[in-house]
Amino acid sequence: MGPVVEGWAEGQAASRGISVRDVVEGLERETALGVLASDDDIADSVVFFLSDLSSKITGQLLVVDSGTYLG
Repeated sequence: MGPVVEGWAEGQAASRGISVRDVVEGLERETALGVLASDDDIADSVVFFLSDLSSKITGQLLVVDSGTYLG
């Protein structure tokens, strides 16, 4: 979990009177994969796009969010 999501979870926990862990677990239950994407997951995607493995990919957007959107 990156700093933006962590800060959001802390704010939600404070405003709802619950623990940050409860907020995170709630988010994880809402994802298709049951876990939040980590900073390492994002970095792995960047490395992929910088590698030759993605040399024929153009005009694409890769969303690394474990199947959820925080809006």
